[in-house]
Amino acid sequence: TRYALKQMFPLGDKRGLRRGVAEAELSAAEARRSATLAELRMKAKTAYSQYWYATQAHRITEGVRGLMVDLEQIARARYGTGLVPQQDVIKAQTEVTAMRTELLMQASERRQAAARLNGVLARPADAPLAEAEAPREIPARALDFAALTKAVGERNPQLATRAAQITSAARNAELVRANRWPDLTFAVAGIQRGTRLTDYELMVEVNIPWQRDVLRANESEALAMMSAAEARRDAAAVQLQSELGQNWAALDVLREQASILRDTLLPQSQLTFD
Repeated sequence: TRYALKQMFPLGDKRGLRRGVAEAELSAAEARRSATLAELRMKAKTAYSQYWYATQAHRITEGVRGLMVDLEQIARARYGTGLVPQQDVIKAQTEVTAMRTELLMQASERRQAAARLNGVLARPADAPLAEAEAPREIPARALDFAALTKAVGERNPQLATRAAQITSAARNAELVRANRWPDLTFAVAGIQRGTRLTDYELMVEVNIPWQRDVLRANESEALAMMSAAEARRDAAAVQLQSELGQNWAALDVLREQASILRDTLLPQSQLTFD
């Protein structure tokens, strides 16, 4: 019976390169995990905002409907005394009916937003939710476009994933290039007869890479994969910058609209109502 112990001694730092490839792949997996978590947080915040908006819109519309019901009753009373034409009563009734339709649509939107929020939280779509509180205000520092641009380049998980893929491809290219060198394998075997160890064997194996064409093709493929990873990283960076610019511009316009509604239109409407 022979018991053999083999040990490979590759020429060149192939072990280190293999370890480097594994570490780069691990970094890429962690970056993908961070990207997934960021996406889930974004979906949860969006769904919560939509749920809060639908709740507030339904509440406000319900209050307006109550006012319209009062106006419809006043119009009927005035019509009964001949102070207003019948068209005023019909118009008020039409407004009340339109409010009922709008309330149904808002209730549907609220249920859909609740279902989306429950889906992000891995809960049943019809699971009960507490009443939504007002979303927190966006801090002013978060609206600094220069700081946002810098943060995208430094902390965006998608770019981190692309960077880890580039590192993995580069180390894989180095590993493929290192395959030009032969590998040596040493083996020591013990020979046992019965219960006694009677002899030893020493074996040496040399693996010489003769197929240079195949090796060169593999090297070209590895370099092409690294270039492709770099191109994907550059494309992702450009896409993120574009999306950031569009979203920031849209947010800036919405903030201006909110300011006009809050500081100008709403006080004017309150005066008109009074």
